[in-house]
Amino acid sequence: MKTDLVLRCPACEHDALADDEFCESCGLALGVLRDGHRNHFEIETERAAGVSDRGLVHRRNEDALFLESIGTATVAIVCDGVSTSIAPQVAAETAAVTAGAAIVAALRESRASWSPERVLIDALAAANSAVIDIPWMPQPGSEGPSCTIVAVVWDGSAVSLAWTGDSRAYWVSGTEARQVTTDHSWAQEQIDAGCAEPHVALADPRAHAITRWLGPDAPDSPPPTASFEPDTAGRLIVCSDGLWNHLESTDELGVIVADVGHDAMPIEIARTLTEIAVARGGHDNVTVAVIEIAPSLRNHDEELRT
Repeated sequence: MKTDLVLRCPACEHDALADDEFCESCGLALGVLRDGHRNHFEIETERAAGVSDRGLVHRRNEDALFLESIGTATVAIVCDGVSTSIAPQVAAETAAVTAGAAIVAALRESRASWSPERVLIDALAAANSAVIDIPWMPQPGSEGPSCTIVAVVWDGSAVSLAWTGDSRAYWVSGTEARQVTTDHSWAQEQIDAGCAEPHVALADPRAHAITRWLGPDAPDSPPPTASFEPDTAGRLIVCSDGLWNHLESTDELGVIVADVGHDAMPIEIARTLTEIAVARGGHDNVTVAVIEIAPSLRNHDEELRT
């Protein structure tokens, strides 16, 4: 991902705003450079892979994906631009690159003093600052660039996560799947408060309105974090709502992943899940990252710490 192409003209080096479609100096079509290569792209590392697709309805892909392996560790980040904001695709890409770079740098500096929760909180804070600093032209009734984020690190022994918004992470082992993030959304707040049954809250027009995000006026409190040590082999699925909105349930995700095959490569799983979301309507951008996880051979109980 090349964030310089969205904030500076690659032809004449003239500064650009995030929502500029053309360079004000030379007329280069910045919008095409910014969005064209993102309609569908894939990233693959030794132990992980990800796919991001525009889907069938949106005119551009407003999701972003960061994926990198460093030694025995893997970092995956999925961001989803808030469609009601200015240049949501720029917000998502900026957040993913900024948070990803911060986590990778921390992993490379010192694994001896590795503190994943602190690193993740700091990385999301850096991403939030970067999104707030994106230059854009205010318009009546418009909101500044904003996005969701879910950041995941597998360090060889534990999975650690931090998130803001309704992009999700799932742990899948065999045919069993469980969601390890909790949405920051109107529907989830109603469910948690006991104000509405899940099927009622999710059917409400306000259901997917997010209550946390990165960008202007974002909540000041630190994002939630979680960690667990897998005691069996499995896959970590990180995705935008363009995938999970097309799934009937969390259980279905486990079945789909199992059906792809026990020996399937992460890229095969990511492609299959993306294709299913598109085949079921592709109403939103779809981004899926899959990390293959084989825990160290030691006895321990799985523990989720939030």
